[in-house]
Amino acid sequence: MIIDVQHTRLSIGDNTDTERLINLPFSEPLEFSYQQNSQNVVAVMAANLSTERKVDRLVDLLFKLKLQDDTVWKTYQGKPVFWLLPNLSANELQHWVSVLHQHLPHCFEHPLTRIFPNGSASLMFAFKTLEAMSFDSQSVVLISVDSLFFDLAELSATDNLITEEQGAGSRPAEAAMVTNLRVNTTGLSIDLLSQNNCSLVQQTQTIQSLFQQANKACEPELFNQLYLPGANQTVTDNWLNAYEQLAGRIDSDSDISQTTNFTGDIGCVSGLYNFVHLFNRYEQQTVTGKSLQLEVSQTLHLGLATYSWIEA
Repeated sequence: MIIDVQHTRLSIGDNTDTERLINLPFSEPLEFSYQQNSQNVVAVMAANLSTERKVDRLVDLLFKLKLQDDTVWKTYQGKPVFWLLPNLSANELQHWVSVLHQHLPHCFEHPLTRIFPNGSASLMFAFKTLEAMSFDSQSVVLISVDSLFFDLAELSATDNLITEEQGAGSRPAEAAMVTNLRVNTTGLSIDLLSQNNCSLVQQTQTIQSLFQQANKACEPELFNQLYLPGANQTVTDNWLNAYEQLAGRIDSDSDISQTTNFTGDIGCVSGLYNFVHLFNRYEQQTVTGKSLQLEVSQTLHLGLATYSWIEA
C-alpha cells in the first residue's frame, strides 16, 4: 500500500505553525517553559484551555486546528475519519466519543469512521484497517489528540519533571493533528506492517519479534532511518535490549530519530507525527532508502512499519 499525505494541520502546545512543527528540529525550536505551581518546568502546554477534564481539554486542542470551522473542514468532508486516541477503557471510550461527537458531529458523519484507542500504536492498527477497506475515495482523514497536562501534578510529586533544581525527567506536552491520507501510486510505500499486544514484562520479547520480522523483510537492504520511542525510559530500555535483532540491517550511518526530544511527549499523537514527519523528509528528498517506525503505547499495544519511497 502506497500512501500520499495531504492537508496536514498540527498544534503542539500554543504552536500552530504546521510547516515549522513538521520540520523540527531544523526549524525554530519550541520553547519548553511552563509554570507549574509557580515553578518553571520543561513542558509544552497551551494557554487558556480547560483544566477540568481531559476530554474537554482535548476538544479545546482540536478547536485550535479549527476543525469546527466549516471552511476548514470542507477539505476533509465526505471522507471516513479514523480517530487515533490514547489507551482507553470501554467506559472512557464511550464517554470520550460522546463528548467529541457533541462538539464535532461532522467528524463522525461517514459510516466508515473508526476509533482506534491504542495509544501511539493506533496508526498501525489504522493502516491495517485501511488496507482491508474498500471504498470509492481511497482516502481517509486521521485525527489524533492527546495531552499530558493532567499528568503534571503526579510527575511533579514523583520528581519526574525537569526544573531548575532537577536536570532529568519527563518533557510533557500536548498536541492535536489532522491529516488526509490517500492511497496512491506514488508516495510512501508501507512494505511491512505488524501489530501486537503484550504485557509490560513481555515487551522486550515482543519488540524482538517485531525487529526479527523487519530484519527478514528488509533483507538485503539496510535501514537508513529508524523512528524509535524516546518518551518512556522503560520502553527505551526494552527496544535497546531488542536492538541486536536488527544486526545486518543497520550500520554506523543508520539514523535514529526520537522526535520526543524536540516535540516533548505528545502521547498518542507521536505515532501519526512520526509518520508525517518521515513522509515530509522523503518528499523534501532529505532522506532516501528504507525506514522503520516502531510505536509502543504505555500499555499493551505495539506496532511496527517499514517504508520506502515510490517516485512517479
